[in-house]
Amino acid sequence: MCPNCVLTCDSLLDDFVILNIGTSVGHDTRIGQWCTISSHCDITGFVNIAEGAFLASSVAVIPSSLIGEWATVGVNSSVISKVKDNTTVYGNPAIK
Repeated sequence: MCPNCVLTCDSLLDDFVILNIGTSVGHDTRIGQWCTISSHCDITGFVNIAEGAFLASSVAVIPSSLIGEWATVGVNSSVISKVKDNTTVYGNPAIK
């Protein structure tokens, strides 16, 4: 966990998770093992990020979203729905 990160209530980080500079994690969020959350990401409440997912810098994730196992979300993307396992999405909204 790098400087200026914010973790709110009832969030769960599994083993080997990286939270880079200036990232915020909302309430009731679950982040699986081996995930990398790059700098300045905004993860809102009730989000589930599965094992091995990678979020590039400045990604925004709306409440109740699901990011699948080993998925990649590109820089400055906005996740507004489910991201399937082993896929790469990018843009606003983030699509394949």
